[in-house]
Amino acid sequence: MMENKNRVIIIYDSIPEFRTYFESAGIKIYPAFKEVRGAGLRFKVLSILKRVCIKFNIFLKFWYSDWVRNIGSSETIICFMTKHYKHIEYIKSRHPLKRTILWYWNPVFRVANPLIFMNNGYELWSFDKVDCDRYNMRFNTTFYFKDLKLNCKQKKYDVIFLGYSKNREAQLTNLENILRNEGLVTYFHVVPLTNKSNSSFERMAYYDYLQLVAESSAIVDLVQEGQDGLTLRPMEALFFRKKLITNSSSIINERFYNRENIFLLGSDDLRTIKSFITMPYREANSEDLNYYDVRSWLERFFQESADI
Repeated sequence: MMENKNRVIIIYDSIPEFRTYFESAGIKIYPAFKEVRGAGLRFKVLSILKRVCIKFNIFLKFWYSDWVRNIGSSETIICFMTKHYKHIEYIKSRHPLKRTILWYWNPVFRVANPLIFMNNGYELWSFDKVDCDRYNMRFNTTFYFKDLKLNCKQKKYDVIFLGYSKNREAQLTNLENILRNEGLVTYFHVVPLTNKSNSSFERMAYYDYLQLVAESSAIVDLVQEGQDGLTLRPMEALFFRKKLITNSSSIINERFYNRENIFLLGSDDLRTIKSFITMPYREANSEDLNYYDVRSWLERFFQESADI
């Protein structure tokens, strides 16, 4: 697969820091749209203009990033799916014979409906097996980066959570109260989906979040109803040797699952959660780390069978 990797371009619209991690693995990756640079009034005006253009699908070609100039030499294009997909239609109109993979690394209900792209020459892939069955998509796992290392930090927190509220405020507040009542030190950073909230928490850069992970013993993962695929949180826990507290019942079917490292909300006894946190982490095997590494994830798109 190493030779194929050099013929792949990945177009994403997500965590900016991921570009560095992909490139360290030798994979070409471009943001869907140009980054706005500069400062002051010019930066504010351009940022607003960019958001307006993307929202209303106007003057998009001006905002496309460098993939426009480099896509011609690639044989396969992998596009991370979001709610905005006009750039994907543009790619297909300009390069109809290229293999174009639409990668759903979020549940369908959070991004563009795959029915829009059926029978139009796209390959539809998802991290969520339920969505795969529902929309006849092909399955691939969530991925992470085994080359990504955390700085050594003194532990400050027993349990952390970072994420958007997504109507989970009550669940998160209840869980944090339980943890604190057990004498555990927590840090919950809940970001509102809109500016109407009175919350003082804003979106945190992924690099800053990883510093919190380095200072913690366990990570909370609360999946939304209707989601089956693995989020990034189980991957972070696996690759960084952290305990995981999750409500995802399907995690017991994952190859890396063990009760010493993963606490299943709604199943495991909450009265034992403090002892779960304080027990030593059970080391994962290298085969699991390699399986979920971004290189293996990319290789699976080139395997004959998608039933992984």
